[in-house]
Amino acid sequence: MSTFALRRATEKDLVAVTEADGRGFGRHYLESDLDDVLSWIDLDRFWLAVDPDDDAVLGVTASFDFAMTMPGGATLPVPGVTWVSVALTHRRRGILRALLAEQHRVPRILRLFRVPLVAVVREQALALEPVRSVRPPRPLLREVPPVALGDERDPEHDDPE
Repeated sequence: MSTFALRRATEKDLVAVTEADGRGFGRHYLESDLDDVLSWIDLDRFWLAVDPDDDAVLGVTASFDFAMTMPGGATLPVPGVTWVSVALTHRRRGILRALLAEQHRVPRILRLFRVPLVAVVREQALALEPVRSVRPPRPLLREVPPVALGDERDPEHDDPE
């Protein structure tokens, strides 16, 4: 297994992050695009796997802020994981697993991936309680009468009787 270090991205990593995005997804950024990219990404939410010797970026993962609406209408912040890529030269070495583990290492309140949670509002504070089982309501089905074969009519092509 190769050695690598995980760290948060900084503004000095912007070029390396966009190059990793180009390697992984075929999107190539011009130098004139970098200011625009910096305006819509938050580099504090990017994790990098770097070579400890030369600090070259081997892998990237990031997240964007999203909100999940819970039953009852309460919303919770959740991370939308994105920009996930690893250099072809360093695949199958545990980099992706380590990046995603670090990306999902969030405060306990946001761990929606393991245990379903339900929001309970108490004294204007949001508390989360684990739910042991969730049963969705049964759908109401309306009865549709069966159609007899040969009874289908095409109003554009059939003559009215």
